[in-house]
Amino acid sequence: MKILKFIFHLDHIFVVFLTLILLWLLSLCIVNISFLKPIDRALDEFSITDMFWEIENTKVPDTCQLITLVDMTELHSRADIGQLLSQIDAHNPLCTGVDLIFEGEKDNVLGNIILESTILNLDNTFVFAKKLTEYNDSTNDFRSSVQSYFVEQIPIKEAYTNFTDNLQHATIRTYTTHQQNVGTDILSFPAAIAHQIDSSFVSLGTEELLINYKHTIFPTLKYNEIDQYPQLIEGRIVLVGTLQEEQDMHLTPLGKTPGMKIHAYSLLTLLENKNIQRLPWLINLIICIMLCWMLQITLTAVHTYLARHNRYGLVYFLLQSNIASTIIFISWIILVSYALFILLIKYQTIIDSTMALASITLLMEARGLYSAIINTIAKKRDWRLIRNSLFIEK
Repeated sequence: MKILKFIFHLDHIFVVFLTLILLWLLSLCIVNISFLKPIDRALDEFSITDMFWEIENTKVPDTCQLITLVDMTELHSRADIGQLLSQIDAHNPLCTGVDLIFEGEKDNVLGNIILESTILNLDNTFVFAKKLTEYNDSTNDFRSSVQSYFVEQIPIKEAYTNFTDNLQHATIRTYTTHQQNVGTDILSFPAAIAHQIDSSFVSLGTEELLINYKHTIFPTLKYNEIDQYPQLIEGRIVLVGTLQEEQDMHLTPLGKTPGMKIHAYSLLTLLENKNIQRLPWLINLIICIMLCWMLQITLTAVHTYLARHNRYGLVYFLLQSNIASTIIFISWIILVSYALFILLIKYQTIIDSTMALASITLLMEARGLYSAIINTIAKKRDWRLIRNSLFIEK
């Protein structure tokens, strides 16, 4: 009975409530005060999951059994690119995604003719890239697109390859399966390839889905190694593009990453149904309240125990210096961070880490503020609620 009474003591409720008020006030200040805008942008860019993926990528990687990458960075001639696509097609891939846009006809007419002739005779499992442009915030769609020059003459399957995460963030953490382009629903590059294999992989919706960056090695071939390793082409998904071109490098939780490799991670996330699930805002709030509640109970219990034994030199030192509280706080941060890591890696679930860690940090300030309020009132009022407080200085 005493334990339950302690756990649900009004002091704990007030401290947690005060923590939430401080969290709300802090978020309002960061969002609305102009000189704090850089902090707002920094917090928007920060994600503790980036650190988790870095840790995960120190482990022994899995070798992908579904996807092969073909690097054509050193290949520039359209005739040679046409020959490469023909070689890949000859080895019967499950599906081939060409992460390259052929903008405009080049002066080499023969190269254009060879490329067009090759594409015309390719298997219908090829998906070609296009880029959506001129995003309209008010209508939530793209007004234009960049496509290969031959799309009007040759019937090909196209999908957008640009990363919509780039509209708001510098770091690519998400992908989409659909976007609107002048009122038309367009599939993303990973979604279109998945759709080629099984239409059930794709569901309508333009929401951003988190990419699973679990440590994976994608078998990679150079453009001149296709015939040497047919087993890496036959029955597999083949992505053709550049891996060494600086223009197609993007920031990800893994550092600078080629666009084609990001598509590979996105596609693998989609095919293996390993989308990272974001918990709803209300669930995040409940988790924050529970974390703050447990930390508040732990800190108060330790403080109460030390106060009862403060006649001992070491105990008195720990009590007066707040070292015990600091150790508990740091331990709690480490424990919560580890729990977030396990949820992400093992269960593909992500909690709002900024909210969770900020609320734990602000609890320490809330405790000090609440103690000051209680002891100030105690000097002027002899209220029972104040007398029963665990924060009264004796």
